[in-house]
Amino acid sequence: GGKAIPRSETKSMEPDKVQDLIKELSMPNEPIDNNDRENKSKESKPKTLLQLYYNASQAEKRVA
Repeated sequence: GGKAIPRSETKSMEPDKVQDLIKELSMPNEPIDNNDRENKSKESKPKTLLQLYYNASQAEKRVA
């Protein structure tokens, strides 16, 4: 059968995924010429990132 991934290995992989997600979110894909939209996303971004980070740490606690 397939070799099971050790718990510790899985754990060390997770933060990377979170980091990638945060990196992706903090770099807007759309061009910054639509000022109205840019301002709106700037306002809501910190909240979203905090929420994501919170959810991620909660999930980690459940897995641990």
